[in-house]
Amino acid sequence: MQILVIEDDPNMLSVICGLLPLYVPAARIVDGCATLAAAKTVLAKERIDLILSDIHLPDGTGFDLIEGLQTSPQNTLHLPSDIVLMTENITIATVQAALLSGAVSFLSKPFTWSEVSALVRTIAEKRGYNPAHYQRSSPLIHTPKHQHNAANNRQLLHIQQGQEHYAVPIASICYVEADDHSVIVHTEHDEQYSERVGLKVYKERLRAHGFVQPHKSYLVALRHIKKLESEFVVLKGG
Repeated sequence: MQILVIEDDPNMLSVICGLLPLYVPAARIVDGCATLAAAKTVLAKERIDLILSDIHLPDGTGFDLIEGLQTSPQNTLHLPSDIVLMTENITIATVQAALLSGAVSFLSKPFTWSEVSALVRTIAEKRGYNPAHYQRSSPLIHTPKHQHNAANNRQLLHIQQGQEHYAVPIASICYVEADDHSVIVHTEHDEQYSERVGLKVYKERLRAHGFVQPHKSYLVALRHIKKLESEFVVLKGG
């Protein structure tokens, strides 16, 4: 299912685009946009099944988006069948306005990923997608705890802490934080490792392993995120 995400908070946008395909594997994020103008450019080129859009955007609202899609000539935009609006501090009036405008549903921030994935699965099934495509036990690969052998070498993060070298299973890492000119790696075993490099280096190392950057000073493993809020993420067990 082809999905377009419209969200002007770059951290929120990054996490939604990163998490959704992992919780709903058959979902394909076509693009993530911060403005209505950028979204319309995508819609002019791509056929989108579902739009997840924040209500309040720099150049308009989610309601403007729906109205624009409803009034646009069919040959200028590939019109999506379903639109879900997202907002904070939702009220009954907002819910009524969203549904009357043509949105199929809404999400109240902060939302949990069980809420998001359940909603997307429902929409996908309505559109004829096979529910079996959405069965997945875990969003990330799993490496046995502390198993440091050659076969698992490609799933290890090599950390140079002073004169010591550590090979840490990537699957055990919860998050990485920047601290002055170093980074600190935190694992699910309450271990900490530091290395005198910038966060950008770790962002490249962990790019393919399900990590997102919800804040300029943090990288977080997607599988450890419990809830996403506009200013921060809530980790499982934290």
